[in-house]
Amino acid sequence: MSADRITVCTHMLLCSTECCYSEMAAGTQTAVEVEEGDGFVDGAETEILENYLENHWGVVGDLVEEATPTGLEAVDCHKHITRSLTVDDEEMFIELSTQEAQNMDVGSEFMDVHADERDSFVPDEFEPIELDFPRPETERIDACTECHGNGRNQCGSCGGSGANQCGRCGGSGTNSDRSASCSQCGGTGSIVCGSCSGNGSVVCDTCEATGESYKMDFVRRVYDPAETVTVDAEGVPDKFVEQATGIELSTDRNQLATDEIRNETEVREVPVAVLEYTYDGDEYTIYQIEEDTKATAHPQSTARKILPIAVVGVGAVVVALWYVGII
Repeated sequence: MSADRITVCTHMLLCSTECCYSEMAAGTQTAVEVEEGDGFVDGAETEILENYLENHWGVVGDLVEEATPTGLEAVDCHKHITRSLTVDDEEMFIELSTQEAQNMDVGSEFMDVHADERDSFVPDEFEPIELDFPRPETERIDACTECHGNGRNQCGSCGGSGANQCGRCGGSGTNSDRSASCSQCGGTGSIVCGSCSGNGSVVCDTCEATGESYKMDFVRRVYDPAETVTVDAEGVPDKFVEQATGIELSTDRNQLATDEIRNETEVREVPVAVLEYTYDGDEYTIYQIEEDTKATAHPQSTARKILPIAVVGVGAVVVALWYVGII
């Protein structure tokens, strides 16, 4: 008798018939032989039911004993993962004091690829990153951007006045009962700024008071990844296939959009065992995907059925007690 082979993944799959093993992406999988027509290999459908009962809360306890399998088939689903990497460029320049530029390897702060050739660099991973691509021909000594070549900047503490309001008298110049001049400011209401020593300006941090700085232009490129997943899953809920790892079949490059540096679609095969059964006259389906059993519905235990009613009942009691002022 000819046979279809269906891959059923469980933690412990017991089968009395001849089995074969193959290494797959999710680990070691057990292939179970399922006869054509209405016949099933002993234990295959039972093992799926047992696995589902063990790993899902609220299922009737006699599921394995009372369920009647009506169909078991293999379905090869496919998961298409499209990943893209878009780029956004910003022209910038680095600025250092001339002394700092002499003491460090400025080139080590940048990519080894010239800014004009940045499209030739394609990251290996679809991850969000920022990379700086230099324009070494733009190296120059120029007037400091921060102080405009003055070597000093206006003091941020006093705003350039060289003085701050007296903290003791709050600027009034007198003591608390206004009977005498403030002992800290001598009645002026202000004190010499401690940040600039009364000069109203401070040494420029960028150029270190020289008025000149080292500059070089570069392009900062921001890489932004995106991912979309579509599935071919006839007869199987899409969400179940989307959540599966699957087995990689192929990866193809796609046409790039204007702002893209990389766009690929990976196709993964997701073998699914579909078990149909009846319980108490109702029809249900279990999907065995890799090591998980999934379903959109199942026969519910008594506890599961009464839980929503119990929750509503408890809530009503609490509201009633609150209303009459007991709680």
